[in-house]
Amino acid sequence: MRTRCRCRRGAGRKLYTLKRITESGTKTLVSDGVVAPSNVGPASMPDYGTLRAQAITGLPGGGKTFAGQSDEAFFLDLRIFDLLYGGDLSEVGQDTTKGYNVQTLALQVPADELALKGDATRNPVIGVWSTTDKKGSDGFVQVSRLGNPLVNEVVVPAGLKDAFNALPPAKDAGVPALVKRVTDPEVPRLIEAIYGSKAPATPRDDLVQIFLTGIAKRNGPIKADLNSQILNKDADPDKFRPSEMLRLNTSIPPSKDPDRLGVLAGAAYGLGMAATLTAAACCWSRSPTGC
Repeated sequence: MRTRCRCRRGAGRKLYTLKRITESGTKTLVSDGVVAPSNVGPASMPDYGTLRAQAITGLPGGGKTFAGQSDEAFFLDLRIFDLLYGGDLSEVGQDTTKGYNVQTLALQVPADELALKGDATRNPVIGVWSTTDKKGSDGFVQVSRLGNPLVNEVVVPAGLKDAFNALPPAKDAGVPALVKRVTDPEVPRLIEAIYGSKAPATPRDDLVQIFLTGIAKRNGPIKADLNSQILNKDADPDKFRPSEMLRLNTSIPPSKDPDRLGVLAGAAYGLGMAATLTAAACCWSRSPTGC
């Protein structure tokens, strides 16, 4: 399933249209959704909570959608891009995005809507990614995509970024140069060169599990059945294709107090990466989206 959001202005308000695109066709779920305005202060907006709640819209068949600003929940220390913390690894640990808002389209939908064959009990593992499409003379063209955090920025080399951003995940395994950056990543070698910390041996089959196949005992060295679509009972192993996306096992409830190391600490939260949003339900609701 793919959803597409188109934002516009009307009657002084910012509105959006939300469509669901499947093999059977396109259906408009929300035609005049209201985007929550920015909170400019108590004098202009004395009850912002009520105003923001008006941007929550019910979806047919169950679920809700919200468009507007929300707290940036992802932990990110941007100084890693300054020559890996400027050569001083003791400086790590500052959340650069703390206290900032981001424009958000949040979807809450029944698990069966996303599961293989519409059955989340038999097939609880789903794959999720977002895309940004730009409209041109030939219609919408994909110009950006996002699954696991920072793959485009850190894993994909500069010469492949445009190609990666134009690809659907199903084609990732067919790009040898891209797979090589997963099995032999650049960042560990940079850390070894700058800090003298020995880089793990390659090929990094553990990273293949995290980024491309999902975590399952049959997929590689991480011996846990967690979030690979190969675990779905109706999945066809012969058609399983490595691809970069966020994966979620919907049968595992979110934790109120998650360990930031995730599966590395032996904790199963349904996602294989620790570097994800702390509030699990926030990120998991992101269906494939084009804005």
